[in-house]
Amino acid sequence: NMKDIKKLFLWICVCWTFISTVMPLLAPEEEVPVEIIVRTELFHHTDYVEVYVEPTPYFFVTSTEREMLARLLWTEARGESIECQRAVVSVVFNRVKSDAFPNSIEEVIKQNSGGVPQFDLGNKLGNVTPNEMQYEAVDYVIDNGTTVPDWVCYFRSRHHFNWRGYTPYAQIDKTYFGGYDWT
Repeated sequence: NMKDIKKLFLWICVCWTFISTVMPLLAPEEEVPVEIIVRTELFHHTDYVEVYVEPTPYFFVTSTEREMLARLLWTEARGESIECQRAVVSVVFNRVKSDAFPNSIEEVIKQNSGGVPQFDLGNKLGNVTPNEMQYEAVDYVIDNGTTVPDWVCYFRSRHHFNWRGYTPYAQIDKTYFGGYDWT
């Protein structure tokens, strides 16, 4: 009868709204099937619908920004482990998130402080060719978030900075990470 058809249609609309609005917010790190049970009074049986939820990245970046990050890694950390390269990318994202630095990846990478480039190393970024390891490190941080705490905004080789208030965080390979931990 028409009343049962209206109920079924309403139920389908509710399910579709849930699938299209709520499910993307619950996206796991990898694609997994999610079983949704739809019970219909009209047909007196239960239908099972399998829906796949695609993972959403932690950060959204353009292809140009991704390329800049990979080139930065090649310039700054190409001989280091994947863990170290992920931490270097994390420092860039931490700077973008911090009020103390510019708020875009390009501005952070090309920032000068006292006439000294912070990362760009004399504009060499345009003349390098990253390898798969650099892209893998960049993509990992884009997909999963930073691998160091938010306050870690500096890295350098050989030793930690000796600035007043600077807090060492870790040494990964030959690179030292730290920043100002105001927490």
